[in-house]
Amino acid sequence: MTSYVNGLFEFDSRPLMLAVLILSKKLHSVTSQFDQLVVIHFQDAINRITPRRKRKNTTKSNAAETSASSSLDPNMKRDSEVRDTDVSQAVPVRVQEQLLDDETRALQVSGKFADIEDLVLANKQLVKAIITIYSVIVLLPTVITHMMQVELNSLLDYVQETETKMVEMSALNHLMSTHVLQQAQQIELLYEQKHIKRSKAILAFSVIDMHA
Repeated sequence: MTSYVNGLFEFDSRPLMLAVLILSKKLHSVTSQFDQLVVIHFQDAINRITPRRKRKNTTKSNAAETSASSSLDPNMKRDSEVRDTDVSQAVPVRVQEQLLDDETRALQVSGKFADIEDLVLANKQLVKAIITIYSVIVLLPTVITHMMQVELNSLLDYVQETETKMVEMSALNHLMSTHVLQQAQQIELLYEQKHIKRSKAILAFSVIDMHA
């Protein structure tokens, strides 16, 4: 995934980009499922409210019919009272069953919501982790390159300092060599002069002895 070219690190970001795209599609799918569950939840709420309204309207119409018929026939009044008693006993059972069904359905929907929320949270955390890793990997070559440049600059400074010292030592060595050479030449000159004087003195004494 990482290569070193021309003194710089090059990073192949295609695999990570593919992973980010896959996670984005997955999050989009999860969001769609979440929206569908919201629609189902509201539809269930509407369905729970509608039968109750129908039951209230039916009860009112039955009460009106019963009151109208009871004013005409006493036997019908007694029959209606019996039916009302049966209906009044059956209605609470149906209401309880409906309430239990509503609670069960609400629990199921809330459980699905909790699962979807956990999944969305997990995917968000995963995306954040991948983005963090991607950022680190992208920035890592830059950091390494900067560190290498700093190290190379330090080495270059050290080399330049060493070269300067070598030049100074070479100049000092040349100066010392020149000074030593000059001293040697002076010593040689003095030696020759002294040797010449001595030779002349010996020669003079020899000439004097010969004449004597």
